[in-house]
Amino acid sequence: MRSQKIQVIVPVITADGSMGHAEYDEHDLLVERAFGISEPVEMRTVTDLKFDAVFVPLVAFDRSGARLGYGKGYYDRFLKLLPKETLRIGLAFAVQEVPSIPREKHDELLQYVLTESELIEVGHSTKRD
Repeated sequence: MRSQKIQVIVPVITADGSMGHAEYDEHDLLVERAFGISEPVEMRTVTDLKFDAVFVPLVAFDRSGARLGYGKGYYDRFLKLLPKETLRIGLAFAVQEVPSIPREKHDELLQYVLTESELIEVGHSTKRD
């Protein structure tokens, strides 16, 4: 990834239980930590949140860009901190799509959802062969 000048940042759970960010390289060793998520053993913490794009996990999504997360609010708080031009892309399987996700005031919307069968732009979709 470094030869392509792509910096990959992954979420990590900090000692105080909040979400932080660490640089990841494909050669990094990973260890399973909080919530069963693999994190780099050697943490190279990142505080600059100027990302081109972020990929967001989810439990369910709808085509308005709403997502149902895992209930801790980590990603809603994180997405609020990002510059408006940062692409927000949910990663999901097609079976996770539901007709409508109830929204609350603090919920942050996605711009795209990528599934195994299509790239969904809020209000549009592009089927993949």
